[in-house]
Amino acid sequence: MTEKELKEMFKKKYKYTYYRSPLRYKGNKYSLLPILLPIFNLSKKDTFIDCFGGSGTISINVRKNLNFKEVIYNELDKKVFNIIKTLNKEDVLDELLEIQERYLPNKIKHYYGSNYKNLSIELLEKIKMG
Repeated sequence: MTEKELKEMFKKKYKYTYYRSPLRYKGNKYSLLPILLPIFNLSKKDTFIDCFGGSGTISINVRKNLNFKEVIYNELDKKVFNIIKTLNKEDVLDELLEIQERYLPNKIKHYYGSNYKNLSIELLEKIKMG
């Protein structure tokens, strides 16, 4: 079975909503979510640890789709870590995802396109307000 066939099988069986991180980050795991979320959901633990947090794609989707009591995000790059921490601390993430949906119709898959400028401005305004 190919990776593409596996993803399609999981998408049909498990009805998750996939959220793209507001950060563009190399190595993003967004395309692997249809495979990873069902595997993570098999866990009987209360805490999920995202060891290589990066853009936060995994943490965001685990938090929004699965029933872990706690999601721990880990990232070595302090600047990236602080952005994700701010988004969670200020509880802006849900609103930011709504903004992203408004500016990014049809869930653009591999790039944010010209509307990324608008999203960045609105993100910065939200962070400054906090």
